[in-house]
Amino acid sequence: MVNVNVIGRLGADSELKTSVNGRQYVALRLATDQYNRKTKENETIWFNVVDFSEKALKMQSTLKKGSMINVFGVERIGLFQGKNGETLIGREIISDRIEFVSSGSKSQQTINQDSSYANTIKNSVA
Repeated sequence: MVNVNVIGRLGADSELKTSVNGRQYVALRLATDQYNRKTKENETIWFNVVDFSEKALKMQSTLKKGSMINVFGVERIGLFQGKNGETLIGREIISDRIEFVSSGSKSQQTINQDSSYANTIKNSVA
């Protein structure tokens, strides 16, 4: 299991979906930049993000294309066949917390963070 913390922008509006066992979840496409030392340029890395929490379901309508978010969760990596038969790597994050990130300020709106955890962080920073 690989725990991740990824900051990026949504590439599309979030989607409300239902799993095969009937659970609703929020599906997101998250883009983030990674520096490539060989080409000396940033390249975009895409993640599929799924979140089954009640708080994410309530916030689904506010997760819009272009929004900058911070995702915490577990990464799963798998191989799949592309349209031209090439082997591609698929990255998916099973999210346990999502935060909106406001550019240019320290304010963040937490989606999946309980108040006791927020107070602990707030008190430790102050």
